[in-house]
Amino acid sequence: MNLIFTNILVILIGGLLGMITMPIFGYLSDNFKGNCINRVGKRTPFVIIGSLGCCAGIIIMSAFSILRLFYVFAISWAITSIFLSMAVAPYSAVIPDTVQREQFGAASGWLGLLSMIGYGVGGSLGFFYLALGGFTYSVYFVAGLFLLCSGITCISIRMKTYNFNEDSQQNRNMFKDIWGGIKAPFKSSDFCWVFFTRTCMGMGFYTLQQFIQYYIHDVIPTPYKVFSLIDIKDDVTSATSLFLLVLLLGAVSSSIIGGILSDKYGRKIFIYISGLVQFLAIIPFLLPYLNEYQYILIWGFIFGLGYGMYQSVDWALASDVLPSAKNFAKDIAIWQLSTNIPQIISPFLAGLLLDEFSKIAPPESPNLGYDVIFGIAMFWFAIGTIFVKNVKMEKLRRGQALDDLFTLSGESSFDDYLGVEFDRIEEISVGELEIGFSSDS
Repeated sequence: MNLIFTNILVILIGGLLGMITMPIFGYLSDNFKGNCINRVGKRTPFVIIGSLGCCAGIIIMSAFSILRLFYVFAISWAITSIFLSMAVAPYSAVIPDTVQREQFGAASGWLGLLSMIGYGVGGSLGFFYLALGGFTYSVYFVAGLFLLCSGITCISIRMKTYNFNEDSQQNRNMFKDIWGGIKAPFKSSDFCWVFFTRTCMGMGFYTLQQFIQYYIHDVIPTPYKVFSLIDIKDDVTSATSLFLLVLLLGAVSSSIIGGILSDKYGRKIFIYISGLVQFLAIIPFLLPYLNEYQYILIWGFIFGLGYGMYQSVDWALASDVLPSAKNFAKDIAIWQLSTNIPQIISPFLAGLLLDEFSKIAPPESPNLGYDVIFGIAMFWFAIGTIFVKNVKMEKLRRGQALDDLFTLSGESSFDDYLGVEFDRIEEISVGELEIGFSSDS
């Protein structure tokens, strides 16, 4: 089976399953009721079961190296994707559950930093592939590391529980609630713009990520050297892994800084800066006299600086505009679809354009296909950056502040509070209301 087609098909499987299952597991996590909630929290059971199932799928994947059957790999990847959604959707709500709103930027920065480190460890497997004993043992290493990190998360974090009004949880149609819950965040114009701009940025990033290996193979001359310090010869896999590691090094360098500073100076300015950096860093890929391996590592590092800052600040921006504190897992899972959609669309769109323009490329422009898809990536970065200006950032919203306050006090929302227990309104002190509003300002 064609390597590029196989790669795109695998991405499609994971992306579609993520789009379907993430909101479902997010909803179930938000509304989970059981005897274990008070002991471990309502997110923990999903993280544990999802992590174990994900590792099972990863281990089954190791059979692919023995049987060499694509459907074995596809089935194992499908299992991995479903259980990964089960773990990730509730986990994504842990920080909003446990962190004060005025510290979302700092928490987002740390999340971005550690995510980049995780990506770096995964990317480094291209170098240590043989040292780990080949594909099978590399899979075992990934599964073991995943279980270790999940275990640390479940043990060290006291997952928050919400005592929702039981009356509001009875006689509810789960599927109707899920569909209504998917539509609910999009009633907020701020959420719509954050979703749209992140989708655009994802289109740009995944165009670069999915085709950088083919770009190095087709465009960059061999041997792959780094200023006489490193000679990878003609090993495209190692050259791609080194590029991604350098990119992630740049991302690690900027993620925590952007997140922390965004709490003080606002989110938008850092979205603009990071988007501009990513836009400019792609320009050298279009210049034939800069098509040397050592140079693309420099551009990759610069791109990573913008990418890391964007990833950390954008998560905080999304947390700022989530409609309700009681649906964090479901709403963040829906926001995560802005990552899944580009993973599905960009490989097909860019792959089609690359193929068509490569066929008609004149002799003086043999890399026309790559010029086109990287130029389109720049377009996506420009759109995703410019339209962030439409996010109004109305942090002080009376309804949301009261929803947060009463949810944490044991009620599902301010509206439920008024409808069910209006006579208790005098029991909420002025000081408590001020605390609720100040956390939103």
